[in-house]
Amino acid sequence: MIRFGVIGAGRIGKVHAATIAANPKAKLVYVADAFRASAEALAAQTGAEVADAEDVIKSSNVDAILIATPTPSHADLIEAAARAGKAILCEKPVSLSVERINACLDVVEKNKSTLMIGFNRRFDPNFASVEARLRRGDVGEIEIVTITSRDPTPPPADYVKSSGGLFRDMMIHDFDMARFLIGEEFVVVNALDRRSSTRRSAPRAMWTLPPCRCRRLPGALPLSLIHAGRLTATTSASKSMGPPACLRRGIFKQRASSFPMRTA
Repeated sequence: MIRFGVIGAGRIGKVHAATIAANPKAKLVYVADAFRASAEALAAQTGAEVADAEDVIKSSNVDAILIATPTPSHADLIEAAARAGKAILCEKPVSLSVERINACLDVVEKNKSTLMIGFNRRFDPNFASVEARLRRGDVGEIEIVTITSRDPTPPPADYVKSSGGLFRDMMIHDFDMARFLIGEEFVVVNALDRRSSTRRSAPRAMWTLPPCRCRRLPGALPLSLIHAGRLTATTSASKSMGPPACLRRGIFKQRASSFPMRTA
């Protein structure tokens, strides 16, 4: 039986809390949220208790911390949970700053903590089936991977204010899928976006990112979220509240096995 404390009682926190409560091998002990009313409502639904985030992390009745708070708080909560000796599952991204991510991962490694970032698509049966067929060689040698992602409606204003937006918080799923399906590390990434709206013209931009060097943590999924954080600052399209339709296309051929597994 794994005893959980969930920090964050918003949309995704509710999903995680319900999943934990329904699993016979897990127990949801505490729920914490900056808005106590939200925590109380979720605790009432799942049979958990309400507590402050700091108390949840320090509690001897908790084995694992699930972080479902807004993006700016992720790194601080990961570090606190790591120092408390807890296993950690955190929603992506760790941070919008590469430097902050590296500092956070240093704390995780120093405390020998188990950390997993919420890249759930690897566990989707459809994606898993595609990955298995690729490993068997059913389609031959992989040369080009095309990933298309679209959102039907603009995100809520509150989400935009407290996150990295679609490009930094969501595009990392595509990066992770590319790495998962190909089975290799990134060397160079190019990204092209197009926003469709009712306006006659839409902003367009292209970025070329520097070589990507990623590191893995023992017992954790690869953290491929880092370099997506450099995209939004260069375009107004990512900040638009109009209905976005993003197209990303990448070509990944060269292995990066000679690179150290640490972010540049």
